[in-house]
Amino acid sequence: MRNQLRCLLILLGFVSVQCVQAQSLEQELQLLDEALDMAESYVTSRNIRVVTIENQLLSRGVSLEQQYNIYGELYDANFTYQYDKAQDLLNKQREIANRLGHRSKITDVLIKQAMLYTSSGMFLEAREVLHHELDTLNLSPRAQVEYYNAQVRFCRDYSEYAPKVAEEQHLTAAARYYRRLIIALTPPSSEMHQWTQIQNCLAEQDFRRADQLNRQLLSLFKPHTHTYAIYAYTQATICEELFMEAEALSWYARSALADIKCATKDNASMSCLAQRLLNRGQVERAFRYIKFSLNDALFYNAKLRPWQISRVLPAIEDSYNEIRAVHEKRNRQLFWVISLLSVGLLGICCWLLFIYQRRYKMHQKIASLNEQIRQSNASLTEMNEQFKLLNRDLMEANTVKEEYIGLFLSMCSNYIDKMHHLQRNVRRQLKAGQVETLKREFESSKLIDNELRDFYEVFDNAFLQLYPNFVQAFNLLLKEDQQIRLKEDEQLNTELRIFALIRLGINDSSRIASLLRYSVNTIYNYRARIKNCAKGNRDEFEHKVKQIGIE
Repeated sequence: MRNQLRCLLILLGFVSVQCVQAQSLEQELQLLDEALDMAESYVTSRNIRVVTIENQLLSRGVSLEQQYNIYGELYDANFTYQYDKAQDLLNKQREIANRLGHRSKITDVLIKQAMLYTSSGMFLEAREVLHHELDTLNLSPRAQVEYYNAQVRFCRDYSEYAPKVAEEQHLTAAARYYRRLIIALTPPSSEMHQWTQIQNCLAEQDFRRADQLNRQLLSLFKPHTHTYAIYAYTQATICEELFMEAEALSWYARSALADIKCATKDNASMSCLAQRLLNRGQVERAFRYIKFSLNDALFYNAKLRPWQISRVLPAIEDSYNEIRAVHEKRNRQLFWVISLLSVGLLGICCWLLFIYQRRYKMHQKIASLNEQIRQSNASLTEMNEQFKLLNRDLMEANTVKEEYIGLFLSMCSNYIDKMHHLQRNVRRQLKAGQVETLKREFESSKLIDNELRDFYEVFDNAFLQLYPNFVQAFNLLLKEDQQIRLKEDEQLNTELRIFALIRLGINDSSRIASLLRYSVNTIYNYRARIKNCAKGNRDEFEHKVKQIGIE
């Protein structure tokens, strides 16, 4: 009896722990979902900090030494954000180091170059820097540690993609050798020493010891920092090795959360988390995470991470296909159920008709009522379609109305400000006796031209907010060799503005000419010329233009 009670208590304790872990994981994932919604704001904050650093280069009297340090700060900010930018900054930093003639600075840049190549999957380039470009005989103690760390990173990452087993074994032995050198050169209290000890434990599969050391190291850093994200990712992999699946997912989520808040584009936690959630059946959330991770990898523009992420996408697609197959099976079952019900209903109808066939008058009434119902249904269906079309038009009209009311109020406010400014300017010049200057200003068309250009720009912006794909959709209505090609600084040109007004419901050429400050003949010629370039029937062209943006 006691043994049974003990087993029951153990089972209840296990279930309680599982429930608590599941609840904690869901809270972590909810925090991650909220951070995903605000990802752009974190990127904006990061960009503001980078611009602040870049502005230091524009200050007067910035020495080469200071420029070298500033480019170093910018590289640190871009190392995990954008590969091409980080590469360019390293080149600039190396150029300044060469101009200064500091061998130690050149060495630092080369070590950074090797780390950048390695993290981006460019292993041949990283090997070239580490084995041929670096002068390893004259390294300072600090540079030696950095160099050995770069070698460890290179050997560890490249061993995962080594083409031969023998080469993989060689890289593993080399990584072990360099880790021993780092441990010998660094004090036990340093971060590098502790991190290398953790890597040793992982290589020796002493995951319990690695778990203890990594948790101690994690406690030294604040959450939502890039360093914390790295060690949280490592903690997740350790928990997986120790079969602590729920806790591993929590650490992946914390690492991904820190990456988002640091605007880190070269990250691995999000894709790993997506793959594990996929195995748990959370397909939609996994798809969102992997899509976000893939977009980050493409933005970072290194070849390694997109390739890693692309391996997960087929699994997500298979899961979607499985779900779709289940839905199709249910639909088929539902179809047969409905068919049987329909057959049963038909039998009941036949039975009713048989019963009431002797009641001719009642039958006529029923037939008459059925006809009325049919006609009513047809009328209701037609009215419903009309209501749908009307509702759609009203929604679009409301959107256009709200947008252009805002535009109208904004323009009125701007014109009032300009009139106020013009009034003050006229008074000032009249008081100063500058009548001729004032006369020349008002005789010039520059003021009107500027206002007209501002009007076009405001109109273009407002219209493209309503119909962002208008230009592409409009070109699809034209022959390929007659499609409109905008200049780099153009949003719309004259032809597009004319048909934009037509899309807004302004069909009269005189009204369009008045709005765009052209003659009626010019508007008519533009309309005729564009319609001559249309695919298919030119008489239907403007009707098709009015359908742009209607889903």
